[in-house]
Amino acid sequence: MKGSDRNKPCKCGSKIKAKYCYGKQLLECDVFFAEEVKRHDKREEAIFNYIEDIVREVASSFFQNDKKQYVLGARAQLIICFSFIDVLTNLICKYENLDLKGSSKKKSMHERQFKYFFQEFIDKKKNTAFKNTKFLQGINAAQLYHIRCSLVHWFGNGGLCKGKQITIATDRTPNKIIDQFLTIGSLILMPLELKETLINAIELIMNRLLSNIENANKDKNLRVHHVRGIDRCYQKFLEEGAISIKESDLQKIILHKQEI
Repeated sequence: MKGSDRNKPCKCGSKIKAKYCYGKQLLECDVFFAEEVKRHDKREEAIFNYIEDIVREVASSFFQNDKKQYVLGARAQLIICFSFIDVLTNLICKYENLDLKGSSKKKSMHERQFKYFFQEFIDKKKNTAFKNTKFLQGINAAQLYHIRCSLVHWFGNGGLCKGKQITIATDRTPNKIIDQFLTIGSLILMPLELKETLINAIELIMNRLLSNIENANKDKNLRVHHVRGIDRCYQKFLEEGAISIKESDLQKIILHKQEI
């Protein structure tokens, strides 16, 4: 923008001086947005690719050998699923710019985020996979978070939570054994049920994002919300994310490093 144009009305038609519209890099400014959208598209693609990459790795933890046995144990599968919940929770909280500090000092920020994710994307009113599970739907958000912490930090099953014991089983566990635990009031947590529930949760998240993308051209406020949300996710991805590197890309990275 030329200096002589700074005090003229912005070319986007907002009737605001250009220095206060385009000059402030406002996403509401159509002129600035037209330039920003190219960067936004690349950030958006990076986030979607990142989610897709993680989905593949989560799915690989359920691979079976020639004897139809899972390569990973049930606890390892659950830890991977819970790590995936953490990733999705971080992304959606960044996208929506949520402040879940709350007033309760008894619950950590992480626990509040976990329960928000459960209510938004796992609740049986929204998640059909969760609704159709045989055992998982009997476990509430507090109990699921309880065993999540025990598994991640102690590789354990958490002991009692609100008077209930959670037993880890698999879809290969004989029904007669599961029935014995059900008889004593134990809750059953199966990795496969949690994985399938999370796949449905991803669909719900993607549907929300795609709906915002579709309606962004009609609603400037939604456009701003979506672009800023993706940018927050992208910044988080740059700080803590990771990408899979193909062997064919390795030489490019080495050459790039040498040029820096």
